[in-house]
Amino acid sequence: MRSDGPNLYLDEYSTDHDLKESSLCINFTRANIIPGVKIFSHCGMLVLIVPTQAAIHRIMVTLRLV
Repeated sequence: MRSDGPNLYLDEYSTDHDLKESSLCINFTRANIIPGVKIFSHCGMLVLIVPTQAAIHRIMVTLRLV
């Protein structure tokens, strides 16, 4: 996970498999990301807390186990 201005980049890596399309860029238009980004799982959800100059964003994604 890294940020550059208003962009948050998430990359997934595997030592066992060759992953395709394993990157995601989230753009927070008009507001730079500030230090303090958190990512964790809770109750089957992937949770991202992203502080920007304008707000604190919470993104919740349901995890599907394969």
